[in-house]
Amino acid sequence: MYKWYARFLGGQQSIHDDKRSGRPNVTSNHVAVIKELLNNDRRITIREIHERSDCSFGTVHRIIHNKLNMRRLCARWIPKMLTDEQKVESVRCCNQFLRRFHREGERFLRRIVTVDETWISLYESETNSQSSMWKTPGSPSSKKFKSAHLQGNRCSSSSLTSTILRRDLMRAMRKRRATKIADTIFHHDNAPSHRAAESQYTIRKLGFEVLEHPPYSPDLAPCDLFLFPTLKNVLRGEHFDDVDELYLVSEINNGSYFNSFMSWINRCKKMCFLSRRVFREGLGACFG
Repeated sequence: MYKWYARFLGGQQSIHDDKRSGRPNVTSNHVAVIKELLNNDRRITIREIHERSDCSFGTVHRIIHNKLNMRRLCARWIPKMLTDEQKVESVRCCNQFLRRFHREGERFLRRIVTVDETWISLYESETNSQSSMWKTPGSPSSKKFKSAHLQGNRCSSSSLTSTILRRDLMRAMRKRRATKIADTIFHHDNAPSHRAAESQYTIRKLGFEVLEHPPYSPDLAPCDLFLFPTLKNVLRGEHFDDVDELYLVSEINNGSYFNSFMSWINRCKKMCFLSRRVFREGLGACFG
């Protein structure tokens, strides 16, 4: 009130605020300077750009997101850096898989039996999103505990893998599949226990046709792509006393299995498409 009183005594008659300068105008020169800084160092921060240019912190932020349409993302973790030979082998396996699918159709997919192993816990801890909840400032903090793994043989043992193939897999196939064993296509990834001599001997003795798997490609295995994440998502936050209770909740819809095989095909197509694009870009770099 005292400020307004002093202003009216000074001759001001309007009750509205004075016009302000507003946000600084963003020129093409500002955009070019920030773009050059980003091209020189992709890990530079907004504060560092602000200190090296004549733009404010907020202006730098708006230019990066609105003008340059850029986001700051973390590097994606991958389990293995593939060599050129392994990349070529991956593309070859994907092309072979797709050609056979186009030739035989869905019958080819229904002949496939894919096998893999994973750890199952009596208690699987929830993810951060699953354990989140609304709280007031005075609410106590939530806690979650580590997964409690089952005790026993390690799932990476080649002898255990051979036993599972001879006993459990054959029993399940005789019970649930009408396809003959000789007409079955066997698929598994390239884990050490699967590449072991004992496991390979068991597969040949059972008479399976083996479907090749690309090296170090868990994203091209239906078990790692769909089955294990879906199964563990159902089990998260649940406590079990023994293994028998796990079997009661581990049933998954058969339609979901078929959808995972279609995702498998789409990922193989993506692998082949990316390899052709990289090849064309390489030719352009050589002859450009």
